[in-house]
Amino acid sequence: MKKIFTCFVVTILFFIINNCASAGIKASDIARIKVLPEVLKVKVGKSIELIAVGLTKDEKEIDIYPAWEVNEKDVKIGIINKTTGNKIKFTGKSPGVARVIVTTGNIARQLKITVTK
Repeated sequence: MKKIFTCFVVTILFFIINNCASAGIKASDIARIKVLPEVLKVKVGKSIELIAVGLTKDEKEIDIYPAWEVNEKDVKIGIINKTTGNKIKFTGKSPGVARVIVTTGNIARQLKITVTK
């Protein structure tokens, strides 16, 4: 299990470095993560696509390949279809507010997604 996790982390770092280097921007230039759409609401049984983009201090957009996770206490409220990539889908399972964390390098952002009936 440790080897799989290590390979996973190395793969993510490779994509981050590769994406930033190809644009002439270093991973350390990312100041924050922007996620679209800005309004995060979904009905039970429906999905919403989430798109992550890195932003520099100058608000320039950078393609990123972040890691995503649903807070373990919130998996009864909603789930994600994959744990890496700039686009994922969140599906509502039951009413409530689910916290989803998106991370690239040492930058993380917590989202609150409202799931309604």
